[in-house]
Amino acid sequence: MKHTLAKILLLILCSPAFAQPLDIDDQKNYRLPPEVKHFKLWYGDVGTGEIIYLGTKPIAGFETELHLHFFKNKIFKTLLILGPAGIYEENCVKKYKEVISVLNEKYGHYKYQKVIKDPIADDLVSTSICMPIQLGLYDIVTQWESGDYTITSRIIGDEDGWYIEVEYTKKNPINKNILK
Repeated sequence: MKHTLAKILLLILCSPAFAQPLDIDDQKNYRLPPEVKHFKLWYGDVGTGEIIYLGTKPIAGFETELHLHFFKNKIFKTLLILGPAGIYEENCVKKYKEVISVLNEKYGHYKYQKVIKDPIADDLVSTSICMPIQLGLYDIVTQWESGDYTITSRIIGDEDGWYIEVEYTKKNPINKNILK
């Protein structure tokens, strides 16, 4: 099952041609919101600098959301959010590790990983690390470098559950490609 999830995420989320996920053309000048397979426009537009899409069907068991950020009509940051559906207290770290494994396959072993733990998390009585993550007392951030992109993944939580974020950011959004 682990390998199936990894292959599905790899095929659907990570284009083989470049770092940007979902085959979104980051070199194109957009006037209208781009159409993204398996996502529907929720709100926003290119002129305001942000467009948010909701997934139309689960991807590898995850509920999905996609945020595109624009500068001068070109995409400079993409945020893919997996969850909360598909992520539970019993499996939140396991699911995060599976996503990390997929990203490691695509971009090579991560360059940086940081765990931030609030000391108050030690005072909690919980059966897993997922509860401190949900309360914002434990944070895991993992980062890769690929071409023009920095890819950052983290697991976060709120009162609705857990989310795995994968953010693709142009290393230098104010460069000749965007200013053209």
